[in-house]
Amino acid sequence: MLFIGILWVYAMMPTSETYGANEDTNTFLTTSSYRDIYQTWVTQGFAHIPSQEIFSPETFYTTQPLEAYENQVVLKWEYESQFKINTFIHDEGLYLLRLRYVSQTTSIKPIQFRLFVNGELPYDEASRFKLKTLWSQNEIVQQDRFGNDIVPESYQVYQPIDFILEDNVGLYEDPLYVYLHEGINSLTFDLIDGEAYIFEVGFETLETLDSYMNPETHASSNQHVLIEGEDFTIKSDPSIRGGSHREPYVTPFSLMESRLNILDGQTFNRGRQSVYYDVTIETDGYYYITFKALQNASVNTSVFRDITINGEYPFVEAKGIEFTYDRTFQHRTLGNETYNFKFYLPAGHHQIGIHTNISMYQNLYLNTLEIMSNINALTLDIQKITGNQLDENRDWNITDYLPDLVSTLQNLTFDIKALYDDWTSIHSEQTSPTTTALKLSYERMQKLLEDPNELPRNLNDLSIGSGSVLALIGTILPQLIESPLSIDSIYIHEDIDDLPSLRAPFFTRLWVNIQRFFLSFFSDQYNDEASDDELEVWVNRGRAYVDLMQQMADTLYTPETNQKVRISIMPDENKLILANAADAQPDIAVGIAAWRPFEFSIRGSLHDLRTFDDFYDVASRFESGSFTGLIYQDGVYALPDTQNFQLLFYRKDVLSNLDLDVPNTWND
Repeated sequence: MLFIGILWVYAMMPTSETYGANEDTNTFLTTSSYRDIYQTWVTQGFAHIPSQEIFSPETFYTTQPLEAYENQVVLKWEYESQFKINTFIHDEGLYLLRLRYVSQTTSIKPIQFRLFVNGELPYDEASRFKLKTLWSQNEIVQQDRFGNDIVPESYQVYQPIDFILEDNVGLYEDPLYVYLHEGINSLTFDLIDGEAYIFEVGFETLETLDSYMNPETHASSNQHVLIEGEDFTIKSDPSIRGGSHREPYVTPFSLMESRLNILDGQTFNRGRQSVYYDVTIETDGYYYITFKALQNASVNTSVFRDITINGEYPFVEAKGIEFTYDRTFQHRTLGNETYNFKFYLPAGHHQIGIHTNISMYQNLYLNTLEIMSNINALTLDIQKITGNQLDENRDWNITDYLPDLVSTLQNLTFDIKALYDDWTSIHSEQTSPTTTALKLSYERMQKLLEDPNELPRNLNDLSIGSGSVLALIGTILPQLIESPLSIDSIYIHEDIDDLPSLRAPFFTRLWVNIQRFFLSFFSDQYNDEASDDELEVWVNRGRAYVDLMQQMADTLYTPETNQKVRISIMPDENKLILANAADAQPDIAVGIAAWRPFEFSIRGSLHDLRTFDDFYDVASRFESGSFTGLIYQDGVYALPDTQNFQLLFYRKDVLSNLDLDVPNTWND
């Protein structure tokens, strides 16, 4: 039997003399974060200025067209276009900016823009703001051939959104201000990616939230509302999805099939992500809200969430609600150390919003970046003196060349200790990846301080080796911004004790495991053999990739072509050689090495793809050079699976330290 090969091939793309860097981009880069700039403004005495001034699209300076959308005049803001607003400011100070827009982008990527105030970026974060797009998913959950739930397809929800300037990562709890001087100021909005309709731009006044006041109430009804974690109505990111948990205490439950029964915390784990749930309340009253949630990804580390009701925070304590680490699902009634919060919900429809909050890590994150930058700068200073290739037999009195070396090392040691103190002020001193990394970094800095003149020989401990201080400090950055929380159920209840049992009884769990063990011998899910009417595909990828391909084939390809497909994992592509010898080849192989097609084609094991009527239409998707290794004589025997291209990247800190310009051509 002949089979078709589809492989990984890393093709060299055609290159030109220039490598593609945008010279203008360098002018967008500043050196100060919003935290530092804002602190300077406050020190200089600038105050927050309340203002409600609104600018309609008719007042914008732009070459983009104005259009009608839902009986309103809007600006059609398209890719790489900009609009400008000139405003006369009577009171010098700090202003909040708001954009009202509706997304028109068809991409899963967020809409991105940069903001210039009087021709300059006010701070680093202004180089890339993101306008969120809202998404929903099909309510009907389809199932694959084995009865497993398939993640529903997401689609964008086009509705007006008010955006007040905020950083992308989520490090700042409050919106970002801009400084405007007295007189005429210009605001330039430069679109980087996406497309949107702009209704208006205006100044906004930040309202102060009230503190929580615990009402003296008693349960007046037995109303108990259950919301399944996977049944969210709106999400802020298309990657947020439901997941599967196989324990019998998670609902809905299935013995053998995979069910979407939780909000998958591995997809709901980044700052600025949000999910929204619709709920109907039958009786006015004060209600507790309890999550059945799991945070077991970050050991001995808490994650935090904000809660909104109908788009608004009910009180200031609804921000930064803590969910502690545990290996199993736990009930978490929203509250603090003093109260379990009671939320007033009148009868009717409501929307509960859950928002990832990582703002408590602002100083930790920015200070970590600063420490890493200082370590890099120190390393470059030393290498300027010693050279890139160190002579191990030479002794250095490096302090003669760098008289501030000892104080620099002391400051770095102090700063790392401060990071540890900041971390343990938020969490406990229990062992976690972050505490371990910070402790090791501190100990190594102390060791380096014992003999600073040995630092040239010990750069591996400072910044170069995989176990260096720089590498250890770098490992905590993703731990600061990743904040996973899985949710099985949300309960809205008037009686604080009105909660279901958290776990299934021991004998129930034991019986489930026994049944699964014996039923696994009869399940077709573990049978990789294709039937006679199935197209057999072997894939040299991981299980998650293969499962996704099978789902796509079952839901998209088979209904359209009436051709069944069986996709199996090929753990070793040498299996193809044995299969060829036994005349048991698959119909298609995916993910094989670039040199395999030639080897199989000379043996007559591959089918010439040119015999297919649509070959040239399909081949036009790829660069012609990528077919070089896939041709034998006059035949083409495989299609590229992946392609690669050359690029040049550079470190801004290194070039800045050496006072070098960014290269614009390969010759540079």
